Amino acid sequence: MPPQDSRWQGSEKDRIGLPLANRQDLEEALRYGLDQHNKDRGSATDLNAPKTYGPLLDLLSKPTTVADLSKPEFKKWFPGELVTQVVDARDAGFPKGHGPVAAADAPSSGKYWWIFYQDDHGNLTAVMVVNLQALTTLVERKQ
Repeated sequence: MPPQDSRWQGSEKDRIGLPLANRQDLEEALRYGLDQHNKDRGSATDLNAPKTYGPLLDLLSKPTTVADLSKPEFKKWFPGELVTQVVDARDAGFPKGHGPVAAADAPSSGKYWWIFYQDDHGNLTAVMVVNLQALTTLVERKQ
């Protein structure tokens, strides 16, 4: 799992629920590059985030399934293949049903991964947006 400054939510209970009920939280997260420190300093990294991501957030404000992510209206946002079998190490165990799936977004030139959580029927129940770089950068620490 990437560090807290590379994602907006912290624990399973804090996941951003779907369908979106309060999109302002996610718009704010994207405006500050998913970094709470940026917000605290007032350093927005994308002032146009609400406009850029508004149409996607509109889609996520309606009931959505994993299968919907392959439809044209979602493919313009997530043009690549979905990554399946994503493991969220914060979870107590492996999902009993279907695990999370991840998609890299197009509007930010692949800046973010959108990790979608689903129920046993394929309905999207939550999302976590993560900086792509945080998942691809190896950080080694001396003990």
